[in-house]
Amino acid sequence: MKVCSVCKQTLDYDEFYLNPRAKSGYSSACKACTRARGRVAQIKYRYGLSEEKYQAMMAEQDNCCAACGSKFDSGKRRPEVDHDHKCCPGKTTCGQCVRGILCSKCNGMAGGIEYNLAYLDDVLRYLTFHLMKKMGEVPQDLHYARSKVARVEQYLNKNKSEVK
Repeated sequence: MKVCSVCKQTLDYDEFYLNPRAKSGYSSACKACTRARGRVAQIKYRYGLSEEKYQAMMAEQDNCCAACGSKFDSGKRRPEVDHDHKCCPGKTTCGQCVRGILCSKCNGMAGGIEYNLAYLDDVLRYLTFHLMKKMGEVPQDLHYARSKVARVEQYLNKNKSEVK
């Protein structure tokens, strides 16, 4: 049994990483604390968010995805920081372009359609067509949403300074 230097819990040795440099042969912090510290350091380095700011964002979102509202858990729904790639296209960001915290599904989807609203329009038309076909109704005009997308793009271009 060994005491974690971070959480102060007494745990079995298999709860600690091996460390040949340490006197005991194991790291001083347990695996859970080591992973948590690594995640905090990664968020600080990549997104410029302090642990306090990140936790405040999570609390503001009620520990849920900002897009779909699904609760985050340690298994399937892990939180991911979403940021504007136009501002900071590389691995690290300035911290000012962070938009929210999303689940991996929503973050991937947002990244896929972020710069191409026509792609979203095409997928929506495709799904709508097949849903209506399944219901026995075939729509006359499959291009009905193009004007809506054009209006959204026009609004975004007009209000670039407000929408970031």
